[in-house]
Amino acid sequence: TVRRKNNEYLCIKCRHKNRILSRKKDKVDVEVNCRYCKGILNSSQTLFCSRDCVSKFKFEKKYNHLNETFNNHPNEVSYLFGLILGDGHLRKREKLTTEVSIAFNSEQIHLTDLAKTIFCTLKLPIRKECVQAEQHCVHLSFSIPTVLLEKYGMNFSGKKFDCQPRPIFEVLKNVSFATGFINSDGYLGKTIYGKEKISVCGVVKSIIDSFKECLKLNNIEYTI
Repeated sequence: TVRRKNNEYLCIKCRHKNRILSRKKDKVDVEVNCRYCKGILNSSQTLFCSRDCVSKFKFEKKYNHLNETFNNHPNEVSYLFGLILGDGHLRKREKLTTEVSIAFNSEQIHLTDLAKTIFCTLKLPIRKECVQAEQHCVHLSFSIPTVLLEKYGMNFSGKKFDCQPRPIFEVLKNVSFATGFINSDGYLGKTIYGKEKISVCGVVKSIIDSFKECLKLNNIEYTI
């Protein structure tokens, strides 16, 4: 367990300590930067200079791809916002994100499956799927960056009647917005003459006005 070195007897622990000291003598100081803000780190820091940089780095890594995804899929984006303004609910849970929850009729499985396909295309992973059998209802929830909602004029939280949300023109000119709104809050019935008709009932003026503008922009006739 001992070794003779330089006319001295050293135990294993001391030999290890000597190795570390010798390495430190030969060590060259290297400047290390924070992975997010590129600031210079001190000796006690490893990858980031603060918790704020850690959270921002993780946020951008998780959500930054959504800007390009949304730009490349305008039809799916318009359909999504139609769903949200129909039976959707927005709630601020975290500093930089908003939780979106959309309700569906559990008996209309095809509409729920279509929504899941839309979420998958837009790379919005479903955080929670809640089934309320007694009310024949399914809730799908996911998180989305608040700044992305602001970009499309959809940054609101709480009661729609108080917020009066209204998407931007690029969303309204896409007929997929009306499709999403109808599939979320519309009703398919028949006239007194036996012809099929789609009815939408709402009390939020900004949402009804948005729906009417979408129909006008796509040359779809309607009656009030």
